[in-house]
Amino acid sequence: MAKEKTNWLEIDIVRQAFDQAGQYAMQQAANCFFWQVNFHLTPSAPRPVDSPAEAVFAAWFVAAQLHEREFYLEPQVEVKAGDATYRFDFVVVWRRVFGKPVTLKTAVEIDGHAFHEKTKQQATYRNKRDRDLQAAGYRVLHFSYSELMQDALRCVHEVMEAARAEVSRAEADNVAAGRK
Repeated sequence: MAKEKTNWLEIDIVRQAFDQAGQYAMQQAANCFFWQVNFHLTPSAPRPVDSPAEAVFAAWFVAAQLHEREFYLEPQVEVKAGDATYRFDFVVVWRRVFGKPVTLKTAVEIDGHAFHEKTKQQATYRNKRDRDLQAAGYRVLHFSYSELMQDALRCVHEVMEAARAEVSRAEADNVAAGRK
């Protein structure tokens, strides 16, 4: 005769311990989240974000990664492309399982309506900038303030998918070249 399985959550002391452990885990996750986000949002950070929209994006990026921590953001990164130096709001860094982190060529720009493309000159500059950066191998994902506020998690997922695609291509290239 088969032994009847016990639903341990029906036992009060187990249920109480489960609830307490869950509350503790949520508090630890919240502390981790706030520590990671605050690192880029405080004025004393090495390179703090420049706008409220960037702060919102950074918070959602950290929140989306709490369980896997595959990538992190480096804010306000300057890169040379062509004969110019440009600054990204963020570049994505891959936390490799083994080895040093790798700064990817996946970049994020949060475009506030008040500052971007109000004039023909600004639109021309942005287009030249994007062409220079593409020629240098960068993939730049632009998000407007409006779309970020409407669905920040979708914006984050787009960036993570682009970063994963870049990692996959790099790993495939390494395998093809005989190095791993």
